[in-house]
Amino acid sequence: MRAGALDQRVVIQQPTAATSTQSGAGPVTFSTLATVSAAVTCLSGTERLAAASVASQVTYHVEIRYRSDVTPRMRVQWTPYTGSAKTFEIHAIRVGGRTMANLILECGVIE
Repeated sequence: MRAGALDQRVVIQQPTAATSTQSGAGPVTFSTLATVSAAVTCLSGTERLAAASVASQVTYHVEIRYRSDVTPRMRVQWTPYTGSAKTFEIHAIRVGGRTMANLILECGVIE
């Protein structure tokens, strides 16, 4: 993918478990792993129907340069040029591009 196609900035966040001193468990919080360039694509209606037949509903594809440290347990935050910030949970990760140099994150919006 040409660099010009990666025209958005997204923040990849990883879970960090905060533990309570009394119970030993606490809420999961997220910390920033990296801020990277990306191409964010909202799926069309037909693609959404096909993606919804899987266990989870995929509504966005986020394409970034290949990184070996991104996992489906992470999430992505994106602020479009116009509009408010969106947070996506990563449902699946595919290696893409002709040279296999990109990751395609199949994401759903966290409500």
